Amino acid sequence: MTRWVLLMVLVLFSGCVRGPEREWQTLPTEEMLLARIVENAGRYHSLDAAASVGLTVRGRYFPTQQFLLLERPDRLRTDVLTGFGQLVLQLASDGQDMAVFLTTRFPGVFLRACDLCQHLSFCPHSLGYV
Repeated sequence: MTRWVLLMVLVLFSGCVRGPEREWQTLPTEEMLLARIVENAGRYHSLDAAASVGLTVRGRYFPTQQFLLLERPDRLRTDVLTGFGQLVLQLASDGQDMAVFLTTRFPGVFLRACDLCQHLSFCPHSLGYV
């Protein structure tokens, strides 16, 4: 019986041991990262990513969570949440139309733009209320 207790104590303590910390030896350059993306471009069909982003506007800090979904050939969806998990912005595109739902006002505002995906820059003046 004491062997089992001793074995359990050793197993519990071994689970608390921290592994070695990894340190970056060298950071890849922008060119290396872009080359790797181009090299692997045909291998992937979709991307699902999450990020924690902090914005500082006029000295105020706003933590956000952002979720990004991409699917070939031309589907995009992104959700931006506050630090408390409330939806702030939802953007979706099928390559032809882009729809944006903003919850910064009450009631929320739904914006829609046709053929906006042809342009790489975001043009708010081309959006119309639906």
